[in-house]
Amino acid sequence: MKKFLFLGLVALTALVASCTDYGDKVEKGKTEVYYKDGATEEEAQALMDLLFEQKYFNEDKENSVQILKDGDTYHVNFVVKEDFWDKEDVIQGFKFMGRLIQSEVLDGADLIVNLCNDKLESQKEIKIE
Repeated sequence: MKKFLFLGLVALTALVASCTDYGDKVEKGKTEVYYKDGATEEEAQALMDLLFEQKYFNEDKENSVQILKDGDTYHVNFVVKEDFWDKEDVIQGFKFMGRLIQSEVLDGADLIVNLCNDKLESQKEIKIE
């Protein structure tokens, strides 16, 4: 009986993990940058380095960002506090950050910045031009 219970828990854990596949990640302190769907580890590391340089990240605070690629367009997904995605000053700050990411990390490639909830579900999409 214990063996079946253990196997059931293992299967449940695998199922939950597969439902939250944010991709592979690079880490520094409590910060995670996930990458998947064509984005590379090198791009994730460069994104992390830039965000630390810009003081968006610090090692003592939990932060999560995800970078992925859809065709020729990159998406950088930032987890933000609830309702921050509706604040104009926050949106303007992420537009600035997006232009910096586009030039410093992505060699000018097309970029969409998504402001997300804590499950990395997009709440606001910002096309960087």
